[in-house]
Amino acid sequence: MDRYDEISSTEKLLDLIRHGDSGEPEIQSESTADPGDAPKRSFMGRLLPFGRSVGLGVDIGYTELKVAKIGYTLDRKPQLLGLDIVPFEEGLTRDSPEFPRFLRAHLKRFSMNAGKMNIWSIISGAKVEMRHLRIPKLPPSQIPNAAYWTYKKEGEFDEDEFLFDFELLKETTEEGIKKNEVFAYIAPFREIESLKTIFSRAGTPLSGLLTVPFAMQALFRSGWLTDSGRNICSVYIGRNWSRIDLFSEGNLILSRGVKAGMNSMIEAIEEGFYERQIGPGGGIQMTGESLAETVVVDRPVDMGEARKIFFGLIEDGDIPREWANRLGVDAEDVFQMCLQAAERLTRQIERTLEHFSQEHGGERADRIYLTGPMGAYHRLMDYMNEQLAVPVVTMDPFDADPRAMESVFPPDSSSSRESFAPAMGLALAGETRGPNFINTYKDRQETSSVRRINRIVAMVSIAIILALGGVHLWQSTRISREKANTARLRTNLSVYAPRLKQGDLLTMLARVKKTRTNAVELGLRYRPVALMSELSELTPPQIRLLSLKTDFSESADAAGQKPGQASKRPAAVKSASTLELQGFVFGDKLNMETALTGYLISLEGSPVFGRPSIANKTFETVEGRDALRFSAKLELL
Repeated sequence: MDRYDEISSTEKLLDLIRHGDSGEPEIQSESTADPGDAPKRSFMGRLLPFGRSVGLGVDIGYTELKVAKIGYTLDRKPQLLGLDIVPFEEGLTRDSPEFPRFLRAHLKRFSMNAGKMNIWSIISGAKVEMRHLRIPKLPPSQIPNAAYWTYKKEGEFDEDEFLFDFELLKETTEEGIKKNEVFAYIAPFREIESLKTIFSRAGTPLSGLLTVPFAMQALFRSGWLTDSGRNICSVYIGRNWSRIDLFSEGNLILSRGVKAGMNSMIEAIEEGFYERQIGPGGGIQMTGESLAETVVVDRPVDMGEARKIFFGLIEDGDIPREWANRLGVDAEDVFQMCLQAAERLTRQIERTLEHFSQEHGGERADRIYLTGPMGAYHRLMDYMNEQLAVPVVTMDPFDADPRAMESVFPPDSSSSRESFAPAMGLALAGETRGPNFINTYKDRQETSSVRRINRIVAMVSIAIILALGGVHLWQSTRISREKANTARLRTNLSVYAPRLKQGDLLTMLARVKKTRTNAVELGLRYRPVALMSELSELTPPQIRLLSLKTDFSESADAAGQKPGQASKRPAAVKSASTLELQGFVFGDKLNMETALTGYLISLEGSPVFGRPSIANKTFETVEGRDALRFSAKLELL
C-alpha cells in the first residue's frame, strides 16, 4: 500500500485548524481504550509500577491539550503507558481562571497508580533565544562564567527579565586549541512563572519546562526512535513562521526561525486564483475615457476559502470537488500557486544545511523530519525531496521498538502521530539529563554542593562507624579474654579448700556481728529522717499534713544497748510501731476521697510503711476552700 494512503480523511486535528471545531480527534487514549481490546502487556510491563519514575509530557496548544505518559521497566527500557488529546472547552484558553481546574481534571487520570510522577511541559519559543557557542576548555567551576560572558558578548539581555542557562555538549578542537561546545539560551522569567503557577494551582507541580526543540532533543537522545541517523534536521512549519532545528548525535546545535509559514501559502493561493481570473496585467482595469474611472474585479476566493482549500490538500491530497468544479483547478494547480512560498522555505532549509556542513567539517544531515500539520502534505514533501539532497519524511514518534508501545494503540493518521512528538519528548526529558528551565545551572551547582557535602558527611560517618566498630571488636576481644581468665580463676577457687582453726572462725563471727550491730544502729538513728523523706516524696501537692505522731522509743532503747546485748522487748512489740497522720485534702470535692485513697495506697506500697487505716474523715472549709480532714494510722516496717 502506498504510504500516502495512510492519511485519514476524517482527521480531526486538521479540522480543528481549518474550522475551529472543538470535537475530539479520533485517537485511542488511555481513558477511552477498551480494556478488552488492549494488547497484553509483557512481564516487564506488568512489573512497571515497581520500576523507575514515570514521565508525563503535557503539551498545551491553542485549542487542545496533548498528554503522553512514559514509564520505565526494571531493565531501564522506556514504555509508552498512555496518551490523550483533550480539546479545550468553548472559550477556554491557557490564561482562563478555569484552566487549572480543567488541567487537574485531565491529568488526574494519568497520575493514578503511577508512583513518582515527573510532569514536564512546553514553554513558548517566541521569546527564547538559543546559541551554539565554543568556549575555552576550563575547569568545571569556571565554565558557567565563560558561557555567560560569551553569550552576552554576542547579544545583550536583561538579567531581571530573562533566565540564562546552558548545556555543556562536548569537547572539540578549533585551530589546534581545545574548546568546549555549549548550547546556551535565555528564556523570559514571566513565561516560566506563569506556567509554574498554572500547574501549581492545578495541584500538579512541574518537574521541568522546555521548548519544542529541546523536547525533540530528548526524543532523539533517549534512543526512542529507531534508525533516526547521526545528524538530523527537524523542520516545523507553523502558521506565520517556521523553525529549522539541527541535531548532531542527539544534541541540539542550531535552531533558527524563518518568517514563512502556512499563512504565506494560503495568501499565495488566494492571490493565485485572483491572477487566474484577471489574467496578467494587474487587478484594476482602466476605461478609455478617463483614467479616474476604475473597475475593481472581485476576488474569486477570500482568505477563509483559500484556507479551506489549503487544508483540504493537506488532509485528503486534493481540493473539494465543488471548489474544483467551480474554479476549474486541480490539486497540482493549487500547489503551483503556493510553490513560490514553498520554494522560499526550501531555500532557507538548504542554506541552513550548507551552514551546518561548513561548520562541522563537511558533515551532512542524514534525514529531514517535517513536523506540524504540513507533515501530512505529501506533495510538498515530494517537492522538498526533489530540491534537497536529503530524505524528507514525516516525523513519526511511534516508529519505535514495538515492545515500548504494548500498552497503547497509536493513532492511525500520520499528522495525529506526528503531533504527539513534543509531548513524548517531554515525557522522556527527565531521563536524558538535558536542559530544564526550572532547574538551571545555578540550581545544579547548588544541588552538586549539597551532594558533595552529603558525601563528605557520609564518608565521615562511615569512618566513625568503622572506628567504633574497631573499638567494639577490640573491647569484645578483651571481654572474652577476661571472661576466660575469670572462668579459670573460678575453677581454681572451686578446688581450693583452706584449713581453718576454731579461733579464726570465732574472730570472723565477732567481726560479722559487730558489722551487723553498727548497721542496725545507723538504721535506727536515721529512721526518723528516712520516714520524713519518704512522706515528703509520696505526699502530693493537694494534700497538706498537719501533724505526725509516732513512737521511736524502741529505736532509742535499741540505740542505748551495748553491742551484743539482746533487746528485752519482745518482737511483737517491735512490729507494733505506728504512725498517726492528720491532714487536709484540697481540690474538687468529688475527687477528694479518691485522692486520699490513692495517697494511702502509695504509702502502703512504700518499703517504710505497712497497711494504712483511716481513723476518721470530715469535710471542712479551710481558708475559704473545701477540704477533707482525715486522720490515718500506718504501720512502720
